[in-house]
Amino acid sequence: MSFTKLFSSITESTIWCERDPIRLTWITMMAMADRKGRVFGSLPGLAHRARVSLEDAAAAIEKFLQPDEYSRTRDFDGRRVEVIDGGWRLLNYFKYREMRDEDASREAKRDYINERRKAESLALEVTGKPHKRFKKPTLEECRLYAKKIGMSEAEAEKFMNYYESKGWKVGKNPMVSWPHAMSGWFSRQGRFSGNGQGNTPQREQTYDEILREAQQ
Repeated sequence: MSFTKLFSSITESTIWCERDPIRLTWITMMAMADRKGRVFGSLPGLAHRARVSLEDAAAAIEKFLQPDEYSRTRDFDGRRVEVIDGGWRLLNYFKYREMRDEDASREAKRDYINERRKAESLALEVTGKPHKRFKKPTLEECRLYAKKIGMSEAEAEKFMNYYESKGWKVGKNPMVSWPHAMSGWFSRQGRFSGNGQGNTPQREQTYDEILREAQQ
């Protein structure tokens, strides 16, 4: 299942002043668009997806192809789509995708920082050591933190041994927060259980990887 961000500003567009079938067709096309803004399908297929009549879908496409003197965006003279082989292309798709990706980037960064702070706060409770700058943990600290988050001692030792062998680096970068890395390791255990990968190391995701996931 995929999701498409629907900007609240759509209610201020001229499309929102149109009849319900036209609005439904537009929202459906945004939901169907691929990452290049292409909507592949036939007119009957689009009508079926939008749950509108064939006549209403045709009227909507005709509307989207025409200039709109009242459009808030002057690009393409207010036109919203162009015909391509196999369907249509949403003309301002990249502009709004960039806006969506910027939002996703900010949200991913916020979540990353909040999760890291939460992990470090839990680590402080069990080790009594504030996490100001990175210092690799002892095995006992890993065991105490593992118990706090419901992780087994055996898995804590795997975590310790894995990152010890990697020089306490995440990818090519020095680790910033071992409690955050350990929480991430634990949260990803389920992804590898029962899938034939055995004891595949649960490497911490880098922020760039988290960002790429958020933008998909």
